[in-house]
Amino acid sequence: MTATTDGIGARLAGWSGYDGSEQARVLAQARRHSRLVRRLRHALPALAGILVVATVVANVDWLLSYGPVSLGRISVEDGVLKMENPRLSGYSQDERTYEITAASATQDISAPNIVRLQDI
Repeated sequence: MTATTDGIGARLAGWSGYDGSEQARVLAQARRHSRLVRRLRHALPALAGILVVATVVANVDWLLSYGPVSLGRISVEDGVLKMENPRLSGYSQDERTYEITAASATQDISAPNIVRLQDI
């Protein structure tokens, strides 16, 4: 027996109205609860890890649906992101393939939706 269940038994022994069978039932219930808590302390983090891995695996197709993106050298100067030799390929909504390449691309960090391509 553990110290926790021994403490419960000692407390129950002094209480009036508890006979030996009731005390044994309460101690058995306390042991079951302690066993459950020990198992859950290991099972819940493992379950969380499995769910994270399953979520990543389930979304791999979505992550790869944009096609491969390769970038040359990237630099940031004065709030402007500059990429050399950017290349983007993928599929349009009507299932046609496309590929865009340029000598360089610049993007102002304050306007992230606008990318200026040079020598497309």
